Amino acid sequence: MTWLIEFVFKCINFMVFCGASYYIFINYLKPSILQQMQEKRDAQLQQHVYQQELMQKLNQLTQDARDQEQLEKILVHKALVWQESLKNYEKSVLEEQNKCHELLMHRIAVQQDQLKHYYRMMKVMPQVITDLEQGAINYFAQKNHPKLYDAKIIETLEKSA
Repeated sequence: MTWLIEFVFKCINFMVFCGASYYIFINYLKPSILQQMQEKRDAQLQQHVYQQELMQKLNQLTQDARDQEQLEKILVHKALVWQESLKNYEKSVLEEQNKCHELLMHRIAVQQDQLKHYYRMMKVMPQVITDLEQGAINYFAQKNHPKLYDAKIIETLEKSA
């Protein structure tokens, strides 16, 4: 029977030990374990949220890069159009300058020709006037010529009247 008492006390001791272990577990260890599990879940959730934010930032950066490429293409296209327009404008200005230059050169050539002609006339004119005066004096110095000249003038006046 000692062994039975011993067995019962061992069972009681075991049950007290199990009860004390259960009490310590429920009151001290379980809240700590649950808190650690909750902290791990929160940390995982924060990591997941942070990962989602990073993915959104990456997507936004990728979209911004695409937008920048599009804007760059548009800007390059506008620059090429502007450059072509500038070339056309410069070409038209150069053509206009060439036309003005040609017109000016033509006018200068015409004025030079007129000036040469004027100077030739001025050189020759005194001699021509002298020759004409002498010729007229010789022509009218003859006896018949003044009467014929007067008759031609009267005839011309009669016809015109």
